[in-house]
Amino acid sequence: MQASASQGRVVRANVGARVGGGARHAVVRRSAPPGLTAPLIPGYDDYLAIPDIRDVLTPRPSPFAVHNYFGGGFVDDGDRVALSSIQFASGTSAGACGTSTAVLNDEGTQQSVNWMEASLEQLVTPLPPWAIRAGARATIFHDPKQTTAAIVTCGGLCPGLNDVVAVGFYDKEHKPIVLTKESVDGIQLQGGTILGTSRGGANIKEIVKRIDMWGVDMLFVVGGNGGNAGANAIQQKCAESDVACNVIGIPKSIDNDILLIDKCFGFDTAVEEAQRALLAAHVEASSARNGIGLVKLMGRQSGFIAMQASMAAGVVDAVLIPEVPFKLEGPGGLLAYLGGVLESKGHAVVCLAEGAGQDILDDHTNGGTDASGNPILKDIGHPKPHV
Repeated sequence: MQASASQGRVVRANVGARVGGGARHAVVRRSAPPGLTAPLIPGYDDYLAIPDIRDVLTPRPSPFAVHNYFGGGFVDDGDRVALSSIQFASGTSAGACGTSTAVLNDEGTQQSVNWMEASLEQLVTPLPPWAIRAGARATIFHDPKQTTAAIVTCGGLCPGLNDVVAVGFYDKEHKPIVLTKESVDGIQLQGGTILGTSRGGANIKEIVKRIDMWGVDMLFVVGGNGGNAGANAIQQKCAESDVACNVIGIPKSIDNDILLIDKCFGFDTAVEEAQRALLAAHVEASSARNGIGLVKLMGRQSGFIAMQASMAAGVVDAVLIPEVPFKLEGPGGLLAYLGGVLESKGHAVVCLAEGAGQDILDDHTNGGTDASGNPILKDIGHPKPHV
């Protein structure tokens, strides 16, 4: 396998039959515009489009076909998975609409919006009812004996392991190194990423040039929103340049905010560790008269960590998340509520996601986005003098 990171270490080796034998790309014609569906299965056109390069590769039987994948069988290209187990009666039903600070307009270009001001239609991403099922196929499209794969870890660290790594691909000072069975033994027990990581600023043209030069057949990008956006850009550039490389995004986000992914790896550990801070805040708050413990957790545009950690800890009185608007002052406001909590039990614990309450904060920032395309947030954790 091959891997790359900010420390410039690109790891490569030939991949055995097990990696090459899966052909897990699911599945729409390469000529289809990104995000649109196209019929791979005759009679079906209602599934999520994912580009493939089957039209430039040679099909061949899987090496595992001789024993039916050790008795496990194979996935058929006609197998489909439902993208949602709920059919909402209207867009106002709880959970029917997500939030975003960047949406696609009718022309397909990205524009920034305040989710509280945006129309419901802008925020709902229309999706087909089905996706192609992943899994081992009886027919594969890479020669297992000749396949070279690359692994990229990017962005912020998370348990188990975000943004496309650039330097390892096109910096001449950083040469490929070999990943062997011995070199990766036990790394699943270590934190961080042995490959290193970076954020933003990738030169897509140079990355694709290196992919072609090194003969990389598969590129696995382990990343979050920025990393997968970069993976998409690499895939499109590969198609434009006639570079036959499958680009596969591996969703990684502690925030757990990747569309269609129920739970990203690392999220459970983040929730578990966040509880330690919440329990410590409870000890501090309960030790002082009218003490308030304030804990800010990760979550630019989603409150999954804050909500689940608060529910698990059982000591939190108020949770503030980006998805739910709130007000500070007046009847029904946060301050009035906390006043009641202090009056009843003498202390309170508040957990907030970093992206909560952006609409009510004084604007001391210039806004915009960072190098990875994430919105630059106002500081929800800075205490107001009269609180």
